[in-house]
Amino acid sequence: MVSTLESTLAGRVRRSSEEVCYSRESTNDCQIGNDARNMCRACRFKKCVRLGMSTKKCTKDPPHLIKILRDTETPSTSLPINCKEEPVDLSLASMVPRLPKPVCATNISVISSSYPPPVTPFIDHMVTGYNLLVERRRMLHRSTNVFGNRHPVKLYDPDIVGMVPGNNDISLAVVRVELSLLVDTLNEWFMPFCTFSEKEKITIFKEFLGYYLTLEPTYQTAQIFPEKGDKRIYINEQRYFNLDLMEDFYKCRNCYVDPSKAAHYLSPIYKNILSFIKEPIVKLQLTKFELVAMYGLALYNCLDGLDGDGVSLGAAEAMKGARQAIYRELFLLGKLKGNDVVAAQRMAEIINLIPPITNICRRFRETFQLVEIFNMFEVDDVVFKFINNLKIDVRS
Repeated sequence: MVSTLESTLAGRVRRSSEEVCYSRESTNDCQIGNDARNMCRACRFKKCVRLGMSTKKCTKDPPHLIKILRDTETPSTSLPINCKEEPVDLSLASMVPRLPKPVCATNISVISSSYPPPVTPFIDHMVTGYNLLVERRRMLHRSTNVFGNRHPVKLYDPDIVGMVPGNNDISLAVVRVELSLLVDTLNEWFMPFCTFSEKEKITIFKEFLGYYLTLEPTYQTAQIFPEKGDKRIYINEQRYFNLDLMEDFYKCRNCYVDPSKAAHYLSPIYKNILSFIKEPIVKLQLTKFELVAMYGLALYNCLDGLDGDGVSLGAAEAMKGARQAIYRELFLLGKLKGNDVVAAQRMAEIINLIPPITNICRRFRETFQLVEIFNMFEVDDVVFKFINNLKIDVRS
């Protein structure tokens, strides 16, 4: 009984709708209703046109389908409209993922993948000079015999493969070569050193020399013998000496005292070098740029003001400005490792290496007064003549 009533009611509703549609089309009289909620599509369209809707915007598709069609027909902004489909490459080369084209020039040197290379013109200029010094040093070692104290020393032997133990004669000859190259490097590449007077250059250079002769072989030692507990110390590209065999190191022509006595006084200093300088350098993984920045800070660390044995006020101001530039660029280099906090921590660790090196240099000078291993005044005389641009050939 219920199903019969439902079917009868549905039939009446269907006939009523058909009559309404027919009436609307024939008599132009809509019987559905003219309010906002009950309005046939034809009346709604007529009302919209009356209110100003353009007939060109009309479509037979429902609104949800219009949005879908619009999204699919819009061309992609990442590809050109007239691009052609590339043929499929089935070779092994197609297995390699294709990288996007770089947005900048490919000849730019990128130091870090996360951070752009910093702008460090002051340190870059010094690094260029340091690279030239290293290259010239290698050439002199391979092509000349260097006088120690009246005895010629051969720094490079083509018959030697790898590195072998060396003695103090080799070490002193290396120092002479460094003296012949270091002054020119400072004059040409470490601004504003070339602007100082000869007396100021001598004062600054004497303070810097011990620092350089301590840090340079220690840095090379950290690169070649980085393992903790390794007691070998770098001399040059073919020679090293072992801290446990210091007596053998001082068995040479240029040592004027008992080798055991020299080893007794100097072994503790070299132990401190390995513990307090080499190991922190290895831990920090000190870069060449940071090494040269340390050289610049040590070179311009003398600010005695108007003292007669120091530097003038103008030179002191120039040195202070150079140090500020190095500090600023050293911080930028540290930012390659992370954020500002990481950069500040790394910069502090690098600067904290300077006092131990200074203390070791002071201990070396005190020890040389106790054991006359070689004549320091003669070396100072060589330094003085080099600074005054007198040509002294260290080659035999």
